[in-house]
Order: sequence, then structure tokens, then C-alpha cells
Amino acid sequence: MEVQELRSLLQSSRGEKGKSLMDHLQDLFSQLIYDNPRNPINSLELLSQDIKKHGFSYQHSTNTNNAEFSDLLKWATAELKLIDRPKEENEEGVLVEVAPEALPAISDIMEDRQLLTWAGIDLGEEECWRLRQALKKLVKEKPAKDIRFWGKIYGTEKDYYVVEGTGEAGEEEERPPDFEKKGEGINQFTYWVTDSAFNTWNELPDITPAQLKVARKIRKLLTGNLNAPVVSNPYFPGKEKELLRAQIARITYGTLLEPKGLHKLVEDNPNEIENEEEPVYMTTNQLKDMANWVHALPCILKCGRIIHMDPEVPDDTDIDIEILKARQIEQDPFEERLKPLNKDAEVPGLGKGWVQRYLGDPQEYTEKAPKKGKYTFAVNVLRSLWWPGVVIVQQNEKWMHFYMGNGLKVEIERVYPICPPIVREDPVDRQEFAEPYPETKPEEQKEEKDDDVAED
Repeated sequence: MEVQELRSLLQSSRGEKGKSLMDHLQDLFSQLIYDNPRNPINSLELLSQDIKKHGFSYQHSTNTNNAEFSDLLKWATAELKLIDRPKEENEEGVLVEVAPEALPAISDIMEDRQLLTWAGIDLGEEECWRLRQALKKLVKEKPAKDIRFWGKIYGTEKDYYVVEGTGEAGEEEERPPDFEKKGEGINQFTYWVTDSAFNTWNELPDITPAQLKVARKIRKLLTGNLNAPVVSNPYFPGKEKELLRAQIARITYGTLLEPKGLHKLVEDNPNEIENEEEPVYMTTNQLKDMANWVHALPCILKCGRIIHMDPEVPDDTDIDIEILKARQIEQDPFEERLKPLNKDAEVPGLGKGWVQRYLGDPQEYTEKAPKKGKYTFAVNVLRSLWWPGVVIVQQNEKWMHFYMGNGLKVEIERVYPICPPIVREDPVDRQEFAEPYPETKPEEQKEEKDDDVAED
């Protein structure tokens, strides 16, 4: 009974910070056990004063905001789903954690973030971590392979996070004859988008040449709603998800670069490339020269495809199909494959198509064994002036393509005519006042006039 009375006394006795004597003694003895001083009796009072002065005591607030707590709970629950480990029922019917399955290759966003900071782009450490976990969830739930974080496109209501990869072909639909099937041409890559790392990833549909040709003629800000209608002139045959997919294709095929020396042209077909047998990796210092950067993908033709379709030979003529192909190429020629960056067209008024900066320590260091070669801490940053928001960041043998913008090309000429300015009315004439300090007095002026009249 005496022990219970003593315990209740220790618990009821509280100091200024609301901490009970029982808690204080527990902290005191815990610190003694942890420090293990030579003379505990002499250290007892000093430790007690130190705990009273610097010890932390949590006091539960009586003014709890239920709305804030509810929002915090929702956020924590969503965060928890990103790190949930797979569970299975054991023999007793209880859910237990199991080892996760091996995942396919995923680009490391946390490592890419370090490179992007050199270009002045940073999504934040926490957001990048969430996106990395979301990519792991994507490859588990969707047939996505070889994925990389493509970038972010701003919308008027919501933004799009975009992931690029390869996917599996779905059910065959009725398509126009000039359609390039999944995995080929402008549909070579598959893209998934989401407006938040907590939400599900939506696969964007493959596009047709007709949709891409109209996308070149309009300028339309995206809303963030994939099913939103596209109100434009000329009419766009699709919804916002098709327009978004078309803009992504235009950006990718127009700005994806690689260092020179990794691929070469096929001898029989200069429009095709193949891997170099002995690739040469240029140094960061060499890649300061834009001539050492080449376009990795072919250019999209005016017809909205990567390659021309076989022309139809009229029944009533005996013209050779090769002549028709030659005419076709003459009207819509191919761009040079592996074209150096310094040959790109210049943006009118700017005198260049790209800008380049060389940042960091340019000193080259020798790799430690067993590695060979040299490395540097310098970084090359290239920005596209045709597509504001595209950056290429390179360091040693690593480079990445990233986009962050509104998905619009630079405006050279206005798509829609501008109304003439409003014709303003003539301003009201101001009232005239006499000179406050005239050179001659009004009386003298009057006398001069009288003298003139007398002479007449």
C-alpha cells in the first residue's frame, strides 16, 4: 500500500513544465546508466539540474484543430502507401511482409536531381523521393519498361509529371492508313502521366499524323485534365490527352541529343543509324563544342511521320514507283541523321538555336584503380531556344534530357490575328490662363494701344 501511495505521489507532483517527479526520476536514472560516471552520488545533483533546465516535456494541446489533424492523417496515409511492402497470408492466415520482387531498370531521380541543380531546376528532395517511389509502383502495376522521368508540363489547373518508356501493344483499333503503330515512328515511346506522385499513372494514347500536323498549327495551353476538349482553329481531332501526347513527341524528336561518336550511319541507308563498334566517349571539356553534340532521333516529316508511306501507283499509268518515291522525298525531304547541333536552324531575332554553359571545376583528375581514364567535376548545360524548358545536362559519361515548361514552342509568328487597338477620343482642350509673370504690365500694354489709335 505504501508503494502505491508513493507512486501516486510521485506522479501527481509536477513542475513548471508539467513534468511529473516520476518522469524526472526515470530520466535521471536513465542518464546515469547511459553515462556510467565514476562517482554517481556527486553527479546526481548536476544531472538533475541539467535535465530540469534542458529536458523536453511535451504538453498536449487542448486546442486541437480537427480539420488540420484530418488533413495530416490523409497525407500520412498517402505517404505510407508509397513505402508499403508486399504482404501475403501465411499458413495461419495472417498477413506478413515478404521480400519484394525484382524490378526492371528505373532511372534514379535522386541522382538526376543533382545534375539538374546545375541547370537551376530542383523539384525538391521530398518530391523527388515520392516520384521515385511512384515509378516503382508504376512498373509493378503497368507493363512499363526502360522508364525514365521525362519532365514536367505546366497546366492552367494541374501540372503533368511525364514518364517515358516502352509499353506493350494493346488491342488493335481501327486506325488511318498512315498511322505508325506502337513501338515505331512517332509512337516509338510510350508515355505515362500523373498530376501527383500519390495518384495513379495514366498511359497516353498513340497519336496519328493528322493530330500531330494540327498540333503544329495551334498554340493551346493545357489544363491538366486529360479528357478536356481542345477548342482551337483549325479543329484538333482529339482531346487534351492526344494534344499532350503530340507535344511530347514534338519536343522529344526535336531536342533529344547525344555526344558524337556513339552511333554511325548505315552504309546502305543514310536515314538509319547503328552502334559504333568501338564507341568514343568525349570528355566534358570536348563537349563544350556544340559540333560534338548530335540529334539522337530522326526529325518528324511534314506529313507527321518518321518515314514516308509507299505511294499508290494510279491504275491508268505505268509510272515507276521509285519515281513517285523520289517525288515524295523531294516535296518532304528527310533531315540529316546525326545532325550536329551547330547546324540547327536559328531562332529569328536570337541568332542561335541553342545556348551552352560550362560550369564547375574544369580540372581533370585521374580515376583510381581499377577504373581507368579521367573525370572532372565540371558540367555542360545546354538549353533549347526553340523549345523553352528543354535542358541537356552532361557530366563525364552521364547526360540527361529533361523538360520543364508549358509545352509550347517559341512563338515566331502569331497564330491568331490580333485586333487593332482601340481608337481613343481626342483629348479635351485645356483652359488657357494668363501668364502669371508677364514681361510687360497690362496697363503699359493698354497705354501703347491708345497712343497708336491717336496717331491714326
